[in-house]
Amino acid sequence: MKKSLFSILLLTSLNLGAQNSISKIDSLRFEINRYPEYDTLKIKNILFLASEMAQINADKELELYKEAFRQSEHVKHSELFVESAQGVGVCYYFLGDYQTAEDYLNRAVDIARSNRLPKLASVLIDLGQIQDELGKSKISLQSTLEAIEIAESNQNYEVMNSGYNNIAAMYYYKDQNSKALEYYTKARDLLLEHGDLDRQFNDLAITESNIGWVYYYEGNLDKAIEQLKRSIEIHTKYDNISSSSCNTRNSLAQLYMEKGKFELAGLYVNEALSIANDLNYSQGIASCYFTLGEIDISEYKYEKAIEAFKLSFKKWKILGQLKEMSDASEKLAQCYSAMGRHEQAFLSLEEAKKYSDSLTKLESKAAFEDALTKYETEKKEAENALLQEQAKLKDVQLQQERTEAQNELERQLIIGSSIGILLLSGLFFFINRNRLKSKTNRQLALQRDEIIEQKKEITDSITYAKRIQNSFLPSEKDFDTHFREYFLMYEPKDIVAGDFYILEEAEDYIFFSVADCTGHGVPGAMVSIVCSNAIRKVLHEMNEYDPGKVLNHTRDIVIQQFERKGHTVNDGMDISFCRYDKKSKMLSWAGANNALLIIRNGSEEIEEIKPNKQPIGGYISHAPFDTHHIQLNEGDQIYLTSDGYPDQFGGPKGKKYKYLRFKELLLRNSKEGLRKQKALISSEFWEWKQGMEQIDDVCVLGVKF
Repeated sequence: MKKSLFSILLLTSLNLGAQNSISKIDSLRFEINRYPEYDTLKIKNILFLASEMAQINADKELELYKEAFRQSEHVKHSELFVESAQGVGVCYYFLGDYQTAEDYLNRAVDIARSNRLPKLASVLIDLGQIQDELGKSKISLQSTLEAIEIAESNQNYEVMNSGYNNIAAMYYYKDQNSKALEYYTKARDLLLEHGDLDRQFNDLAITESNIGWVYYYEGNLDKAIEQLKRSIEIHTKYDNISSSSCNTRNSLAQLYMEKGKFELAGLYVNEALSIANDLNYSQGIASCYFTLGEIDISEYKYEKAIEAFKLSFKKWKILGQLKEMSDASEKLAQCYSAMGRHEQAFLSLEEAKKYSDSLTKLESKAAFEDALTKYETEKKEAENALLQEQAKLKDVQLQQERTEAQNELERQLIIGSSIGILLLSGLFFFINRNRLKSKTNRQLALQRDEIIEQKKEITDSITYAKRIQNSFLPSEKDFDTHFREYFLMYEPKDIVAGDFYILEEAEDYIFFSVADCTGHGVPGAMVSIVCSNAIRKVLHEMNEYDPGKVLNHTRDIVIQQFERKGHTVNDGMDISFCRYDKKSKMLSWAGANNALLIIRNGSEEIEEIKPNKQPIGGYISHAPFDTHHIQLNEGDQIYLTSDGYPDQFGGPKGKKYKYLRFKELLLRNSKEGLRKQKALISSEFWEWKQGMEQIDDVCVLGVKF
């Protein structure tokens, strides 16, 4: 899911320029009391007061708009009716009651259209946004486009701007980035050419920020940063201290963090936090502390990160934001795990699961209630249409049923008495046999239910274990940050896996690897956590960066972990481990049973660097691992793999795929982009299997430099 846009998307009926002064409100109340009920001047002043209340008391605002609606409907004043209906609809929108909001806006549209009122464009803008919330994408787009067409003919630039922003957001959330960029750019250009920037500078700043997020999801991090900086420049120029200026700075901090510029990230997030504290903007404070925690993690400052995530969690808890509470708990678990405080890591993951499960239940309940409301409404309409007909037929049907029931009873008595005698003669024989059979069936049913319940509990536990394991794996965002082009094919045999991959950074080095632990499923996953923690400990606590020495130290830690009271467990891993120097473009590599494959730019051959023929773990000998140095050039590609792919059975004869065929596959597709390579390699794997069982975890990583 995309990040939330800090978008304008403002319903046009909101009066954001209202002063909300007490004296103005008192003056309006005085004016309202001067006129009798149903007087148009009284209704207008009620609408003015409702607009003033928008920033003070939402319940009072809705109450006033409803009163204006009631009176304008009574006097049949079309303009006041449209304005009050629109106001009621907008209030319900912000209360989350989108269906009621749509009903009021539809009535406003009907009257505005039939009376050719200029207000039609702004009402259609609001209606389109509400329809989008209800999932009516096609109708929403139609309403918004109609509003823009009317606004263009009337040169109503504010409505045009809102329309462009709303359409852009629709395309953005459907991942149609080029269309989103087109409409955000239209909105921006319109503001620059026709807008009153002294009044609409915040709209311009947010639109610039939205353009930045589109660039971000197109993969252009530099242009995204440029856009967010432009947004901040606008906020700064107009001395705008607001939630949007806070959010934009926090977002820019996150982008700089992805770029590895932690000092700049810290600068902007601290500016954002200062604004949030000045405004007492709780959501902003919570978000900023979360970002600070992520920066601290990236710099391995785990104690500081824990403090930041705890402050973030505390704010999210006050706000009742379950998803964010779960995210903060998972980050705390990550910190505790990195510090070796595994019990606290486990407890934090338990907390994360608790909040995540609560959120899932709430979302399911809300979706169910929405569906139920819709169903009951439609059902009620159908039932009302039948009530009159049913009332007419009721007496006739009752009489007919009584007659048929009497006849049926007499017939059943005759048949029953005849058959009863025959049944009694055989009943005694079956009683004893069925009693024994019923007892056996009950026992089998109990055993079956117990097995089903046990299976469900085991599956639930393994699924949760997958979440724990995933928390140790780098995300796609991490890979996007460090590599300009890559692919990762990761197909566990079971829910959890013994295969894992690592992506770490220290100084000017990027460390990455693919590893295959003993076994698969739950046992393999347990070994993978021990082994991945051991590697991170060597890198970040022992500060050892030479690949061969990293594997040597990792082996020592793994063996120590698995040896208890004189008993040796021959568990461990095979691994292909890389260190890439960002300055010199030198790749240093070491392998335990797993090789490194290289395809040079323009080459028709594949190079294979052989590993040491020994695992990480218990083995007959413990020779030092060799470090190989390979100078890479632009366009060179490397591949790391576990043995799951080449060992898979399939094909016409049910044979192994084999390592030679796998290398030929990589070479054959090497001229394609890495994303397409992944698609081709994945397709080949599933076609080769031909419905046969997957025998092992599969992990293949390709990187282009």
